[in-house]
Amino acid sequence: MTKPIKTNGMLFSAPVGEMERVGTTKYIKDVIKNGTYVQGDVRVPVDSERQDKWIDAFFSMTANGVKVPLFSDHGEDSQSERKNPSQRTIGYATDAFRKGDTLYVVHDFADQDCVTMAKRVDQVSVKIEKDVTDGEGRNYGEAITHITLTPKPVVPNQESFIPLTFSREEQTQETEKMDEKTLKALQDGFGLTELTEETFVDALVGEFSKTAARVKEMEKARTTLQASLDSANAEADKNKRPTLQPELIDALSEGVEAKLDTLVELSRITPATKGKLLELFGAENVQAVMLSRSVSKTDKSIAVQVCEILKDNDVVKTGSKTGSQAVELSREDAEQKATDQAEMIKQMAAMVDGVTA
Repeated sequence: MTKPIKTNGMLFSAPVGEMERVGTTKYIKDVIKNGTYVQGDVRVPVDSERQDKWIDAFFSMTANGVKVPLFSDHGEDSQSERKNPSQRTIGYATDAFRKGDTLYVVHDFADQDCVTMAKRVDQVSVKIEKDVTDGEGRNYGEAITHITLTPKPVVPNQESFIPLTFSREEQTQETEKMDEKTLKALQDGFGLTELTEETFVDALVGEFSKTAARVKEMEKARTTLQASLDSANAEADKNKRPTLQPELIDALSEGVEAKLDTLVELSRITPATKGKLLELFGAENVQAVMLSRSVSKTDKSIAVQVCEILKDNDVVKTGSKTGSQAVELSREDAEQKATDQAEMIKQMAAMVDGVTA
């Protein structure tokens, strides 16, 4: 194994002479941009998010040994002349990345004849499959499964293939240019009159300290804001009265009213008391608590419990007995009963208001 060679601060895996031959069959190519593409009746919208999913799928496929081939054509010639995929394969995709709104793919051609073909037909189209699964059952979702040279691409305004190769001299010159630009940008960015290792480290530490302080302040502000929001939400939940769907309220009200009608028939309550109870049970601010056991969190709704309690009430005496004394006593009993019922209703209303406040 050849040891890396360090020159001008850079590592090279091959000596001069061999370096110039490394990667001479690798080329970068733009394959698709953001937009909506039409082919027949099919419309294909493409955005950066969709491109990134293709890139993720590409690297997952590559890691599992699933290659994306580069074809010389779509195989659209006649049946007798049609080439199979093996014959049409002139290389493979080895890398993919997105820059801005454009997806780029690095192609490694099989030989120089394939490179010559790509220079002659420098446009491509991609095949996108919705649900790609390999031979071992691994699913990659939507992915690019091959790229094809074509003189009639769906995606217009493509650039030509760009060779991914530099001689060592070219690399050194490019790196030196980049270093000069980078150093100047760093010096201007930090406002330094002189850029040395010491001044750069000091400036970097200073910026880090400022950033750390800002982050701390932001965290403190976020914590305070979150506490305020939690408090406001808790207060809102506390004051929020439970509600029921109108259809459910109607059904529950009808059931309770039927129970009250039975109590009237049994002379357990007077019609006037029934009216007051219906008014109490149907009050908007306590309706849900009175009628729904899920809201009141009781085994039976409060309204039903009240009806069951009143069922055991003494019979209201309305008929005459023996003489005026019996009649008089009956009236007193009825009046006292009505008073007791009114007082009970008042107490229940106060109780419910306390529960739902």
